[in-house]
Amino acid sequence: TNGWTYELLSVSCLSLAAKMEESGAPSLPVIQR
Repeated sequence: TNGWTYELLSVSCLSLAAKMEESGAPSLPVIQR
């Protein structure tokens, strides 16, 4: 199964969103793309 792959992707997206939030950039539009 690719469950671990999806989990890794989710963590990456969350950490990326956190970095975007810290720098003040809009994170939601980036994730939706």
